[in-house]
Amino acid sequence: RAMPLSAVVVSLSLLAHPSPRVRASALMRGAASVAIAATIQPGLSIADMEAGKVLFDQKCAACHAGGGNNVPFYGAKGLTDAALKANGLDTTEAITQIVAKGKGAMPAFGSEAPPFARFTSEQIDDVVLYVRNQASQGWK
Repeated sequence: RAMPLSAVVVSLSLLAHPSPRVRASALMRGAASVAIAATIQPGLSIADMEAGKVLFDQKCAACHAGGGNNVPFYGAKGLTDAALKANGLDTTEAITQIVAKGKGAMPAFGSEAPPFARFTSEQIDDVVLYVRNQASQGWK
C-alpha cells in the first residue's frame, strides 16, 4: 500500500526511537515507501497511486482483487507481474489501452464507457500506476 508522504516522514522520524522494534518497523515502512516512490512515473505521485487504489477498489476489485482473476469462466486475466508479462500486457501503454477500451468480458472505462462508469484520462493513469506498482510488488 502506498503511504502518504506525511506518513513517510513520520516513519523516518521514528528511526531515532529508543525501542529497536519501533526503529525496525519505521525503517521497513520508510524503505517500502521509498521503493514505491522510486517506481512512480514522472508527473505522477503517491497521491495519484492512492487515487488509483480507490478507483481500483470501486470498479476493478470485484474481478481482480489482489491482482487475481475472480471470473475464470469469462477468460479474464490476472494482474500479477507474471500474468501481465505472459499476456504481453506488462507495459503502461498496454494496461492503459485495456482499462480505456476494455477487452473480452472486461468493460471499457474510457470515453467509450457509459457516463456513470467513465474514468477521465487522469483516473486511468492513476489506476494503471496502482496496478503496475502492485503487480511489481506481488499485490502485497
